[in-house]
Amino acid sequence: MMRPLQEILIEALEHWDGESASMPAIKAIQELAFDGRFLEVTALLRCFVERFGRSNLTFTVGRVPGILLNKYVYRYADASHDVVDEYWGEREAGQAIIDAALEEGQLDTVMGKIIREINEKALSRSTTSGLGSPP
Repeated sequence: MMRPLQEILIEALEHWDGESASMPAIKAIQELAFDGRFLEVTALLRCFVERFGRSNLTFTVGRVPGILLNKYVYRYADASHDVVDEYWGEREAGQAIIDAALEEGQLDTVMGKIIREINEKALSRSTTSGLGSPP
């Protein structure tokens, strides 16, 4: 069952030392990413940027692609890790995520496109893998 954003944020802030804003933001993003709640990831990031300034969240935004890859993409793509890794290396997926992270609605769109393209790559690979082999 998905927890409300407010509950996730309260828990993330509970043990925060008040120093780096990245710690609670990353903790919350990890849970949101696990459930594919990309609109809320953006909302959370925007709130943190408004409160702490964009320069204080550069590290956090830079970590978002890896978090989404590990917490969401590997779980939901209908592809092997090899196909996902190949796609990730060929495309500018990480940069697309960084560019979309703070833009309302864009992260959700980018993540849908990434999953779709990975699935297409996996399907293409499975339908062509038997070509050229002897009967």
